[in-house]
Amino acid sequence: MNTHNLLTLTSLNGTNSWVLKGKESRLSIDLVFQLHQAIDPAADVDIDEIECLLANLIYKGNIRGYIAHEKRILVLSKDNPFPYPQQK
Repeated sequence: MNTHNLLTLTSLNGTNSWVLKGKESRLSIDLVFQLHQAIDPAADVDIDEIECLLANLIYKGNIRGYIAHEKRILVLSKDNPFPYPQQK
């Protein structure tokens, strides 16, 4: 998956799912996967790839939080979980 798709996942899937859940600090990775499927149904991406993409976005500083792998939950920072690039 290219960088454009990574940015789409951050800006659309991450933020939209965060807003849909009422700004909770825990998101189901399945919810992010479902949002990705709704936005791009032609994409051939499975839930493991979504988890990997989220892990890469956390590593790069685009998302502040961590993944609880066994429970398949993305735990977001309560303080600015989606920082602007200059705030990294």
